[in-house]
Amino acid sequence: MSTKDLWDALGLGFELWLFYVISTGIFNLSLESDHFFQKMGALIILSACLAVFCMTEYKRLFKKKTSAALPPKPMKTISEAKRTVDRTVPKAFKKEMRTLQAQMDRMKRKREMLDRELKNVFGDSRISYEKFARTIDGVESVFIDNVSKIVTRINIFDEDGYEKVFRDHQEYTDAIEPYNAHFKYVKERLEENEQILTKTDRLLLEVTNLTDRSSSVDNLPAMVELNELIDQTKLYRQNGH
Repeated sequence: MSTKDLWDALGLGFELWLFYVISTGIFNLSLESDHFFQKMGALIILSACLAVFCMTEYKRLFKKKTSAALPPKPMKTISEAKRTVDRTVPKAFKKEMRTLQAQMDRMKRKREMLDRELKNVFGDSRISYEKFARTIDGVESVFIDNVSKIVTRINIFDEDGYEKVFRDHQEYTDAIEPYNAHFKYVKERLEENEQILTKTDRLLLEVTNLTDRSSSVDNLPAMVELNELIDQTKLYRQNGH
């Protein structure tokens, strides 16, 4: 149990105890009363408070740990990735998660704008559109793979251990290194996604400026950059990274 979980449990316990004291006082109930109904009334209120406490803590601790232990479902689209990220609520990566959520919103908008602009430029020319679609599908796959890797790293991050390092004042010793490695990894994946977004922006601008329908999408500088990025990522993965 983390420090936050402990304080949450103590806070809930205090609130329920206060509710019990006020309720029994208002209705003149007591467990020590000689009157049967007064004693039973107090016992019922106490039992209800204990039940609320146990159920709340069960949901907070047991279910949270169970869901964290399950691997994230495979992500095939930005919408699926966003739903997975929304269900991931880390304490140590709040800033990074806000950045990731913003990146996914931007990627979704850019994909929609690219589809619309390319159709406006090429109309019924399926060949040009399909070349574009293959590239943007590929780069979106790289983007989503980065999201999946970030979520996996966050799920295996030991937040209790990270808090303990600071409680024991070991943040400037080797004990912090494993945790810093996680932060560095997540930062690198976010930076890669930012590069993808920048290159996608460049492609959107180039497509918007196209006036010749016979132009080859393959020759657009941003398309070349995105295809190179996809090839580099495939090579990177084949090498076991």
